[in-house]
Amino acid sequence: MLKTKNSPLISVIIPVYNVEKYLPRCLDSVVKQTYTNLEIILIDDGSTDNSLKLCQNYAQKDKRIRIFHQENQGVSAARNLGLDKATGEFITFIDSDDWVLTHYVQRLWELIQCYQTDIALGCLIEQYDNQSPVFSPRSYHSACISSEQSFLGSSHHTPANAAAKLYRKSVINKLRFDTKFALAEDILFFLNALKHVTKVASTNEPIYVYCRRNDSATSHPSIQARYLTFTLWQQILDFCQKNSYQTIIHPVSELLLASAVGLSVSILVDKEDPANHTDFMRESLTFLQKHKASIVSCTVMGRAGKVFIYIYIHFPKMITFCCRLPIIRPFLNYLVAKRLARYKVPVFQ
Repeated sequence: MLKTKNSPLISVIIPVYNVEKYLPRCLDSVVKQTYTNLEIILIDDGSTDNSLKLCQNYAQKDKRIRIFHQENQGVSAARNLGLDKATGEFITFIDSDDWVLTHYVQRLWELIQCYQTDIALGCLIEQYDNQSPVFSPRSYHSACISSEQSFLGSSHHTPANAAAKLYRKSVINKLRFDTKFALAEDILFFLNALKHVTKVASTNEPIYVYCRRNDSATSHPSIQARYLTFTLWQQILDFCQKNSYQTIIHPVSELLLASAVGLSVSILVDKEDPANHTDFMRESLTFLQKHKASIVSCTVMGRAGKVFIYIYIHFPKMITFCCRLPIIRPFLNYLVAKRLARYKVPVFQ
């Protein structure tokens, strides 16, 4: 166990909302950390299942755990409350349906010490429901990289979200998550943190396990959530351009294009009348028509999706009408669900 008088207090912030199925796995992985000088902050975001009771049970057994409760306001508000309550010199965020390896905190802290940086990045590995994560046997290495490189993870494939990172509190003390966004809400937070540093420490060792749940918000986002994500990617692209993050402007532009596609398609195949989302559809269609030349070369969409969208932006009324027809609607739903709406993007969502 790593606990010396020189080891700083590290705050672990965990938002909790209706995750009784996954919460014990997460909390077990945190309380068993080899780095023990922790305060574990659990923010119950108005859970309606047994999540709060589970938190209380763990708190009775481990005095490092502090529980705070709020009415349901979303993960961003929960993380913000955690930031308000944190007293540690360093802060890390863990989602309650994910889990971490036992040396997660220790590895990040060692990176901070080794490279004398204020932010350390670990690597994550994905785990799908009812499956075990696959850790490939390989030698891992660490490096000190520029803040611009770290947005897309450089060669270490570190996602630009809140997970698998350790921040010095003084760097993010005045930063907060934007509560308007339900998806990709943590990317802008990470980018704003990078404004305060020129370099970060990074490792390609997978120390954080990201659980892809079939019932999560990212698996079945609402049209409203997709629209907010579309506007968020516009903000992110604007941020990159203003701060001269030249190497990542192109991939961010592609993700913005993909989010516009996802929004348009979601409206087209929605069971309700597209007229219910006229403003969203008009804005996304205008954007796609303006950037239609980029669709052919876009690397985050499949061929079938590109063809469908290319026809749509030239004949929007015809495609919208066809999407309402019961005869071909099942086919279009299949095309969208299997070949387009789930376009492949990097792990940060």
